Amino acid sequence: MNVSQSLSRSLLSFGLILLFSQLSPALQVQHAITSITLPETIVAERPTELQVTFNKPSPCYEFVNFEHTWEGDTLLLSVALKRNEGMCMQVITPETQTLTLTFSKPGTYRLQYMGEEETEFLSVQVVED
Repeated sequence: MNVSQSLSRSLLSFGLILLFSQLSPALQVQHAITSITLPETIVAERPTELQVTFNKPSPCYEFVNFEHTWEGDTLLLSVALKRNEGMCMQVITPETQTLTLTFSKPGTYRLQYMGEEETEFLSVQVVED
């Protein structure tokens, strides 16, 4: 069992907070998650793919990876971005990346994340296999 699975055993609800970074702690910019797409059925102890869509500060940034930290029953999620040094398009388009999580037990979970104008919530039902 990995650390994420162990921590999620006591998970009652968790929130998603999206922070963007240029991989430099001094240069953090917060941007909104525009949507999270969940599968119709989420089964405990099976990997679940969440499609997380977000806006980048400018088209010159590219996705590096998801970083996450547990604080109690809240999952703090950040997206690591890096700035391209070369030429970049001038059209800003939303980007979608897949986050894979495993819920260790059935129950109702709460997703909390910063939307475009306010904090938003999703209720997620995890069923037994």
